[in-house]
Amino acid sequence: MGEEKRPTEQSERLGDHLATMLGRYSNNSVPLKIRKIELMRECGLDVPETLYVERKEILQLPAILNDLFKANPDQPRVLRVACIPNRHTTPVVYVDTAAEIVSGVAKAREIVAGDTTVTHIMVRPYSGQSNIGRRIVGRFTLLSEWSVPNDEVLEFYAGAKSASIFERVEAHDPKSVRIVKRVGEFPRNESRNQYPGCAQDYVTISGLLTDRREKMEQVRTILAAKRGVKTNAMEVCFEFYVLGERITFADFD
Repeated sequence: MGEEKRPTEQSERLGDHLATMLGRYSNNSVPLKIRKIELMRECGLDVPETLYVERKEILQLPAILNDLFKANPDQPRVLRVACIPNRHTTPVVYVDTAAEIVSGVAKAREIVAGDTTVTHIMVRPYSGQSNIGRRIVGRFTLLSEWSVPNDEVLEFYAGAKSASIFERVEAHDPKSVRIVKRVGEFPRNESRNQYPGCAQDYVTISGLLTDRREKMEQVRTILAAKRGVKTNAMEVCFEFYVLGERITFADFD
């Protein structure tokens, strides 16, 4: 879509609040993964409560995790890395209990020692192994005007840790659902199979996404301004997970 424009050139078409968010999102001294999380948070989307531990502060990680587990012993944590330049795929360390802090930190330190691009360890809560069966991960794509007649695509998978499942899922997997909406038409289920409860899950997820559509469009507006294109020419894919009636946004591309 061409070269990205300078934020100062694009902020004229945005209000002051969005222009400020554009400026922060354009700060390349902050890892892209962190900028994405904070942009979604600023736009009002529900994101995981994330602690950012700088590389130079990694020795404090055991104490940080100890404090988190003391405050909430039943809340597992996941450790992810943020890099400059950005890396799309990075190692992940799961710490399900306080007893796993030592081994989890050892793995994190090994990752950092072997990769000079890592600038931060991101500490997030996650639903834990016991809840994976109830967890739905998904991707919701706002398509660009170049994808007409298709307008948006919703994909979700019942029972997975993260949206990386979509990189290896097979078309006939009954836990995988793909729904495409064309301009002026009702959504169409393109999945070959459906798991029990799929229809109700779709109603829940589509309702949660509809309630947050304006906030997702705000993210898209900022990304389009940074790229120097019209908002409806910008395609954005949001990754999320749903547990019960709660949706959490994890990333976007």
